[in-house]
Amino acid sequence: MQTLTNYLSENGLTETQANKINSIFNKVIVIEKDEFFHKENQICDKIGFIVDGMCRYFYHTEKEDVTRWIGLKNEFVTSLSSFITQNPSLENIQAIKKTKIFVASKKNWEKLYLDNDFVRQLWVKSIENNYTGIENRVFNLIAVTAEERYT
Repeated sequence: MQTLTNYLSENGLTETQANKINSIFNKVIVIEKDEFFHKENQICDKIGFIVDGMCRYFYHTEKEDVTRWIGLKNEFVTSLSSFITQNPSLENIQAIKKTKIFVASKKNWEKLYLDNDFVRQLWVKSIENNYTGIENRVFNLIAVTAEERYT
């Protein structure tokens, strides 16, 4: 789990703190290209950390699939709304290429989160980074022409 440890150390965690987080990411999965980490209409009961590869978050619409986010190496991956509310998800999370992910259960994540202030701080930082990325994407979709977005 060297990649997760490195990521955590770069984000200011001590070795002891990193080891606590590593201890719950006790499952490693490899998802082949086009396979799913999570599918719509299911409840997301896991959180992952992408070690290698990338995932596409997308929605099915009547006309087409709409990508809302790309999860990259060294990022957490989960269907956040479903993970938090435990309601069925609207989105799919699919590997764009072969992707290796360390996975923790919601139960283990919640215990670690409730028991450790440093985990809450790391989580808030991660959500802030994702939110600002989504905010920029929404702005570009609303206020920038397609030609300007791709030049």
